[in-house]
Amino acid sequence: MSDDMQKKPAPPIDKNEKRARRKNKVKLQLESMQTDLYVDSLLLKNEEIVVSCGVHWGIYWKSGALFIVALLVGLLIAPELGLILLVASLIGAIHSYLLTRMLLLVLTNKRVLMRYGLLQVDVVDMRFKNIESIELERMLPGFLLGYSNVIVMGIGNRAVRIPYLTNGVTFRRAFNELVLGTEEEEAEAAITEEQFPPKKKTVKTEG
Repeated sequence: MSDDMQKKPAPPIDKNEKRARRKNKVKLQLESMQTDLYVDSLLLKNEEIVVSCGVHWGIYWKSGALFIVALLVGLLIAPELGLILLVASLIGAIHSYLLTRMLLLVLTNKRVLMRYGLLQVDVVDMRFKNIESIELERMLPGFLLGYSNVIVMGIGNRAVRIPYLTNGVTFRRAFNELVLGTEEEEAEAAITEEQFPPKKKTVKTEG
């Protein structure tokens, strides 16, 4: 009876499946280098990540369109011009890939962390009290492909634009919930304090 209840050994894993799992693991590790590992070094005590935005594949749409135009021009009109456009499309694809490694937008329970730029990489963190609004910028390619540009409007003339994000709508909603929730709690606490002010302690004096 005990022998029958023993579990059968698992079938051996195919080599192709092993290779696919290994590639997927390496891919996840490389993606984590962009966000998780970097952000963890910036987090303060008792600070947690609420939303981390990813870069959409639509960042390559311009270089992809230029690549198609280069093929058409090279085959139908002028091979030399097509070659020049092809090189330009490859340069654009490399530029877009480097941007995917640099762009960063993270919402924590205390502030917003941002990283942008290529030749000059800027790292900015804004506390909620220094942010006026979160705006979404969606042109026609963004509507069609499903990405948005997030603009963080700071106090004064400071504005930071992070393009080609997958979950910009989720980011803005989470930010509004955090900020409005905090403001409502502060307002309720102020009303409660007005209605029920703390009693002053009276000190009895002898004599």
